[in-house]
Amino acid sequence: MWDALIALHNIAIAAESMRLGTCYIGMILGTENQELFELPDYVFAAGMLSIGYPANIPGLRTCLPVDTLVHKNTYKIPTDEELKENYKEWLSKWDKFFEKLSDEKKQQWNKELGIKNNVQYITKTAYAKEIIEDSSNNIVKNIRKAEYRI
Repeated sequence: MWDALIALHNIAIAAESMRLGTCYIGMILGTENQELFELPDYVFAAGMLSIGYPANIPGLRTCLPVDTLVHKNTYKIPTDEELKENYKEWLSKWDKFFEKLSDEKKQQWNKELGIKNNVQYITKTAYAKEIIEDSSNNIVKNIRKAEYRI
């Protein structure tokens, strides 16, 4: 599976070098994809990449500082202050997004979900316990259906 994902990444790099747009479909492993793609019983899709001609070429995205992502010899858990500093530009985008919401929506999110920034929004809407459990169960189902041992 890892070899396939490495190959998929190399395809993305090659496509982008030819000015094609790419987008990983990250949740494919958690979907029942054998029937969808008419795969044999012993095969499941571990990765998916869409490739096409983009309508426009987006600018470069802001990158996190290297020391946020790269750990030398041991894993270092960042302090709250380091996290705030490293993610300040990303968090500022939330402020712009949040400003556009209606007062009613802001109050609803704050009251129902306790959402005050984009990290909380993503965590509580895309990575909620139920969503992760459902995805994990589907991954196990796909692996078992393909008769791999787990």
